[in-house]
Amino acid sequence: MRFEIKKLLTNKIIIALFALIITAIFVYFAITIGTFSKGYNPVLQTDLGEKYNEQCEAQIRTAERIKSETNDVYTRRLSDKIIAVCENRHEIPNGDNSAISWFRVVLDDSYISLLPLFFCVLMSAELFCSDRGGVYKLNFTSKNGRLVLYKNKALALVIFSACTAVVFTLSELAAVLLKYKIENINSPIQTEIMYFNCAYNIGFLEFIFAIIGIRILLCIFVCFLTAFFANLFGNLIASATLSAGVCALLLVLYERTLANHGSPEIAPTKYFAHHALLKFSPICLLCPNGFFVSRNYVNVLGFPITELFFNIAATVIMTIILAIFSGFLFAQKRRAIV
Repeated sequence: MRFEIKKLLTNKIIIALFALIITAIFVYFAITIGTFSKGYNPVLQTDLGEKYNEQCEAQIRTAERIKSETNDVYTRRLSDKIIAVCENRHEIPNGDNSAISWFRVVLDDSYISLLPLFFCVLMSAELFCSDRGGVYKLNFTSKNGRLVLYKNKALALVIFSACTAVVFTLSELAAVLLKYKIENINSPIQTEIMYFNCAYNIGFLEFIFAIIGIRILLCIFVCFLTAFFANLFGNLIASATLSAGVCALLLVLYERTLANHGSPEIAPTKYFAHHALLKFSPICLLCPNGFFVSRNYVNVLGFPITELFFNIAATVIMTIILAIFSGFLFAQKRRAIV
């Protein structure tokens, strides 16, 4: 693994791209840091806590009524879950925690968020397409050698993709905190009015760690998706183009279903298509606000599971499948080299 990491660190093209992308991200946020207020004005109200409590009490009453009027097991379990979340809610403090509001705005900027994904695509394609012969032939003389080499490459991908997600998310956070303040890092995210219906009673610090974690998972998925194409075609340009194309297609589908999603006139088919993507599309983890602004659950064997956890589970399964198939192709194709 150390050799694979060293190979990436000594690759001038990869390092140059990483530097260029990170610089572009910092420049972008440095420019937009003063223009956030032009596109969005957070609602800062002294009675925010009271409004939140009233809404929670209304949701409890609604859930209790629905539970008493039905014998459906899933509906009753869902009602119990909603009641439990609302009863164990955070106390919403008064004051200016505008950093939470602006961080939500930054998270919605999906196009700048594509830059770290493109870096993961190029890095993965380079890692699996650069060792077509030479000394690498010696590693393919045994099955154990092939498996060890693939594991080292996979671990290197995980480390670099995790670092990419962390650096990018922290750059977003820094852009906000440099201008907007937060009085308490543990303030519940419900101090942002758009998160009133969030199904998770978490503070801002926990929210940041959650964002970093789910973006790390997305970057790992993209890396193994690219690795699969790289081992399938053995060409850097083809594998990078296909992987980037899949990500772009998923993002376009998500953006199209997201448009006017909050409108009461929205067609039911578009609503269901949007939430189908939230359940199954890994690209939705890139800008995860959709999982925190509403309380939507998935029926899994009669138990209500939030869309976020269902999507995480689906993404983990798809990543494992891609990793297995990528490893199989890696071993099979290299046998012909020896």
